[in-house]
Amino acid sequence: MAGDKFEGAMSVVNRSPAASSGTPGPEHFCAFDADIMGRTPLMAGMPEDCRCVLTDRMEPRTYQDGETVYAEGDAARDLFIVASGNLVVSKRGVALMLLRPADFFGEPSFLDMQPRGNTVRARGLTTVYVIPYSALRSLYQVNMRMYALIVMNLAREISRRLRHADALVAGSTQPPE
Repeated sequence: MAGDKFEGAMSVVNRSPAASSGTPGPEHFCAFDADIMGRTPLMAGMPEDCRCVLTDRMEPRTYQDGETVYAEGDAARDLFIVASGNLVVSKRGVALMLLRPADFFGEPSFLDMQPRGNTVRARGLTTVYVIPYSALRSLYQVNMRMYALIVMNLAREISRRLRHADALVAGSTQPPE
C-alpha cells in the first residue's frame, strides 16, 4: 500500500476536532515529509499551521518509469510537489527540464485556468504529492495572506523558469544568476 511506503518519513497526524474541521489547531502536525515541505519553494515563508491546510488535502501518487503524470492539453485540477524520484517536462516531445524532489509543477494552469501546456513523465520510480485546487480555495477562505504568499511563490517560480528559457533561447547553456 502506498501509505506504508511513507510511514518512516511522515509525521504523526493529529485528528483533533480543529484539524477535521479544516482549521488546524496548534497541536496539529502535517502528514507529509517535513523535509520536502520545508524545501519546496511553493511553501516558502508559510508557517506550518497554514501548510497543513494544504497538506491535509494532499495525496501521494507513485508513477513508474515513463508513466505520464499529465499530458499537454489535459484539463488542469491539481498542483504537484515531487516527493521522490525525477520527472521530465516536455512540450511536443522536446524535453524542457528535469524536476527533482521538492520541485513543484502544474502552476501555469492554476494561474491561467487553461489546459496543461506541457507533458510530465516519470524518470524512474517517482512519487508526487498532489494538491487539488480545492485545497488552495480552502486556504483562500482560511487565510488570505497565506493564499497570497502561495500565489507570489507560484509567480516567482514562473519568473525563474521564464528567465531560464530566455537564456536558453539566447544561446546560453547556463541559467541566469
